[in-house]
Amino acid sequence: MTHPFEIELETTLPASPERVWEAIATGPGIDSWFMGRNEVEPREGGVAAMDTGGRREEAVITAYEPGKRLATRTATAGDGRFMAFEYLIEGRDGGSTVLRVVHSGLLGDNWQDEYDALRRGWPFHLHTLREYLTHFPGRTGVPVFAMAPTGAQPAGEVRAALTRGLALPTPGRRTCRRWTARWSGRTTSASRYAPPTGSTPSTASPAWC
Repeated sequence: MTHPFEIELETTLPASPERVWEAIATGPGIDSWFMGRNEVEPREGGVAAMDTGGRREEAVITAYEPGKRLATRTATAGDGRFMAFEYLIEGRDGGSTVLRVVHSGLLGDNWQDEYDALRRGWPFHLHTLREYLTHFPGRTGVPVFAMAPTGAQPAGEVRAALTRGLALPTPGRRTCRRWTARWSGRTTSASRYAPPTGSTPSTASPAWC
């Protein structure tokens, strides 16, 4: 059984509409703040694709208005599930931009867990977008996705080993880098930031070039 959902967020970004459009509507731009490696065909009817660790997901671009609006929709699965995304851009005085994001669709049987993950994830991603636009103008990120067996090692030991291997600051100190790695008991994937003590990495993300 499917369940409809909609998540709507709005944020003011310290960048022009043109820069925000580059960040949300181009592959390198999306790579710099969202997940995986992304590709965007710049036209209505084109394909927007995301690859995370070899898993490729595609959506059709249903609206493409440069500097104003981008919308995509995944294909409908056999059980009726699909995802739709809409980004609306509005320039403001002083060079800032208001970005409105609407994520909607139909979720499957585990819809409560899926919805909770989506609801928690979007504020994090929009915060990363803000940091990217604020501190890295004119630069793009390079997605990094790496996996290695961890056996029965506790998550804390894996985190410490990963931190040492990447020559990152000791966990617990907040830095200008953000930790966005994923692991489940046997795999890890690392990228550009270091976590505060007690945090649990949640997803793969880019390393700055």
